[in-house]
Amino acid sequence: MTNVLEWGPPIRKEGVVLDAIGPGRSAPIDPAGIAAVAALVLTENGHEGQTYTLTGDETFTIAEQVATIAATIGRRIEVRAAATPEEIVRSRYPDGAPKPLADAILEAAALMRADTDGVRTGTVHHLLGRRPRTFSDWCARNAHALRLGGEAE
Repeated sequence: MTNVLEWGPPIRKEGVVLDAIGPGRSAPIDPAGIAAVAALVLTENGHEGQTYTLTGDETFTIAEQVATIAATIGRRIEVRAAATPEEIVRSRYPDGAPKPLADAILEAAALMRADTDGVRTGTVHHLLGRRPRTFSDWCARNAHALRLGGEAE
C-alpha cells in the first residue's frame, strides 16, 4: 500500500495519477499486516522452510484505488492512462532510472495489466486469525502523507 505514496507528488502538483495497468487488479496489503505475519512466523514454531504469499483481501484497479484516495483526502484526482509503460518510469524517475529498476517496473506493470482478476491468497487471515486491514483504512491512517507528503504510518 505504501507504494501509492509515490502518487502523492503528482496528486498534489497536478491532481493526476498515471495508470499503466488499465483493467489489471491487485490486492494491496497494509505493511502492518506484513509485519504482524513476520513477527508470528519468526516467534512461533511450524513455519520453518515455509514460503507465504501475502495479499490484501480486496482487489482494485488503479482507478478504484485513486477513487478511494480522492474520497479520503477530499480532492478530485484524475486518472490518466499512460501513453506507454515507459511513461510510468519517466514519471517516477524524471532524471532516468537504472536499467534493472526500469525493467522491473515495466515487467511488474505488464504482469499487473494481464491480471484482471487480482490474486488474493487469504494467507494473512489464515495465519493471524483476522482479516488484513483494508485499503480504505490505510488511506484514512495516511491521509496526511497523501495530502502533504511525508512518511506512512
